[in-house]
Amino acid sequence: MEFKKYILKKFDYDVNVSNKKFYTPDETITQKLGINVKFLENKKNVKLTFRINILDKEKVNIFKLKIEYILILDQEPPEISAKLAEEIVTAFYPILNEVINSFYNINGLKNIELPEF
Repeated sequence: MEFKKYILKKFDYDVNVSNKKFYTPDETITQKLGINVKFLENKKNVKLTFRINILDKEKVNIFKLKIEYILILDQEPPEISAKLAEEIVTAFYPILNEVINSFYNINGLKNIELPEF
């Protein structure tokens, strides 16, 4: 799926600082990834929302991240389907992966890879 451009609409994160524990690179963590695809009134415009929660081994929420993008497709799709939504996310995922990895590294979460889509 080709898109003409994308716009970062929202980048919001929350770090759990009430848990005074220090995390080490060898500690086991779990990431939960949520993806929402919404076609806007003009079907060439798509809102992508990604949510990532990182939990420690005791299931304490360490970190929450929410990113919203507006994608502008090259052309209006003939029909909207789950398969089309999956194609859009698959095409955009490498861009998201690069942004998230950069953000993780800046914030001391080095060597954490985004879950596979």
